[in-house]
Amino acid sequence: MYLDQLSERAAEQVAAAQLLEDCWHREPRPATHAPDAAELRWFHALLQRDPVHQALASAGRNDERALHELALEIERQIPIVTGIGERLPAPHRLYVALQLAKVVRARPPSTLGLLRSIVVYADAGRLRKLAREAGVAQVRGRNAVVSQLLRIDAIWRMLDPYIARVDHRRAPTYRKAAHRAEPLRAQLRSWTEQLQAGPCADQGEQLAAFATRLGTEIRPILDALAHALIDQLGVTADLIRRLCDEATTTITLTTAAIALGRQQAGLANEASIHVSWTAQFQGLRGPRGNLLVHELAHVLDFEDGGLDGAASPCDPRASSADLRAAWTAAFLEAPKEHAALIDPYGFENRWEFFAVCTEHYFRDAGSLQAHAPVVFDLLHQTYGYVPPSHPAASTFATYWTVLCSRLRIF
Repeated sequence: MYLDQLSERAAEQVAAAQLLEDCWHREPRPATHAPDAAELRWFHALLQRDPVHQALASAGRNDERALHELALEIERQIPIVTGIGERLPAPHRLYVALQLAKVVRARPPSTLGLLRSIVVYADAGRLRKLAREAGVAQVRGRNAVVSQLLRIDAIWRMLDPYIARVDHRRAPTYRKAAHRAEPLRAQLRSWTEQLQAGPCADQGEQLAAFATRLGTEIRPILDALAHALIDQLGVTADLIRRLCDEATTTITLTTAAIALGRQQAGLANEASIHVSWTAQFQGLRGPRGNLLVHELAHVLDFEDGGLDGAASPCDPRASSADLRAAWTAAFLEAPKEHAALIDPYGFENRWEFFAVCTEHYFRDAGSLQAHAPVVFDLLHQTYGYVPPSHPAASTFATYWTVLCSRLRIF
């Protein structure tokens, strides 16, 4: 889940603001906190039991050594800390680094360049104040603003089929509203293109003014649309009012967030992952499997031009736009084709679909290949290799890990 998906409730806003304050500017740990020899031996033993490492070793190309070195590099470079800013024990850091290394091992070296911290909580308590999920990916920078603009554009596109059915000649009120909407949509596209092209450090105030205007004018526009649909097409009043109200609320909240975060248009893109340690291991018993992988998928999605439900292809010669379009098409078809295979949470929106499919891929790529070959192919293009399928963890193994092993709750 992205942190900016949270609801407008005041308690969640306060909790989110505090989490925002805590998740940036973690200082890299001193070299004196590097894993010692015994901890490195433990990590080597952990690697020997890992299915991805075993598959790479059996291939005989020395790729398992590269995975080992990548995990150690991630542990050295990215601060992996507790919810109060203290460094996690070395085994915990190494475990987290290994989960990330398995996802990005075949992707370009710059893949994790915007990840500033990984914050791990002993339980889900603090995160539960924010969302039903026990994991959050927080992002900031111009791609965060692009993500918010794309969300507004997606809502407008969702309403386009309804708008196309309105006879403007019979709806003078909506005709006037539509004339106001057209330049707003044109500005929305313009701002999105500008920010996708590069930072707009000196245009934060203009962006905030546009967002404020859009947030103010959207309600009368959508109210006029609702009246026209009810009068002309006999659409159920409750249905269309609920649809327009939800669209209005989401756009209003999103534009308010853009106006408040106006300085982000000129900031570098950064991300921070927050997960519950107990939820991480409890998830390994379920069909999706890995909270860290899920949140990392959101970061990779964000890295490639903002929140749009697709990461860049593993092959730098391939087209990001083509892969993004293919992911959108797969999401639109998925509910009727793969409802029994993909966790229902993945159907909430495009970015959760991408993250949930990534979890499935790193748990059971074989079932995706057999039953959802289009999704499997898109994931293969994204991650560059096929991870081995492996069974869910047992209840005993989960509790032994979090209570008795070196990876026990800290």
